[in-house]
Amino acid sequence: MLVTTLSAQIVLAVFALVYAASVLATVVAVRDPHSTLGLKAAWVTALLLLPPVGLVAWEASRVVEHRAARLVHA
Repeated sequence: MLVTTLSAQIVLAVFALVYAASVLATVVAVRDPHSTLGLKAAWVTALLLLPPVGLVAWEASRVVEHRAARLVHA
């Protein structure tokens, strides 16, 4: 089981909501007959780039929380 701090869980939850909204927006943009090829490509690219960005944000929140905890207990 993965144990995370509350701030890391909040970051992960916000990322999940943003990613779900991006999936919906990508589906709408790709299925829209009036959207340009560039717009479709931009949404698909953003959808592919979001997971690494979310994981970096999650790990950064864990590192910050860990450092803060070490300073309090030192």
